[in-house]
Amino acid sequence: MADSSETSGASVSNRHTALRHVGRVASVLFALAVLATAMILIRCWPAPVPKEPAGPAVEKLAYPFSMPAGDSLPVTVTVVYRDDGKPEQVIPIVLLLDEVGNELQEADGKTITLEAGTAPVEVKLGLPTRDMAPGNYFLAAILLDPAAKKKVGQGMYRQPVELKKPAP
Repeated sequence: MADSSETSGASVSNRHTALRHVGRVASVLFALAVLATAMILIRCWPAPVPKEPAGPAVEKLAYPFSMPAGDSLPVTVTVVYRDDGKPEQVIPIVLLLDEVGNELQEADGKTITLEAGTAPVEVKLGLPTRDMAPGNYFLAAILLDPAAKKKVGQGMYRQPVELKKPAP
């Protein structure tokens, strides 16, 4: 009988050890399932939508993407005002830049007053391209505070334009 009690004690001990291992494995599997669920939720969660900056902004530039060098490049700048505050005065300016950002030509608009709730304002400018070699350039549109003579609001940068060789 002594042999059978020792055997039954050993099997109980083995069962107890096996159950502890099964419990540990179950805990690890549960932790992995929670982690996988969290990773899925993070990937599926929508990214926060960035809020548009307040104040004046260049909303759009309209111009021919390709034209003969030497002609005046017609550019329409659309300016919006995204603020509830006091009215602001700005001067839209369009710049012709080379590939590294050096200013080659400039066209300034007239001072415009922007108020809360007003419709976008379109300003038509003629950017001179005389003495410009044919090639690829960039346009930039900025807004200038006429009183402080400083850039304000949000501009638009690195808009491509091609100046072609003039027709003979």
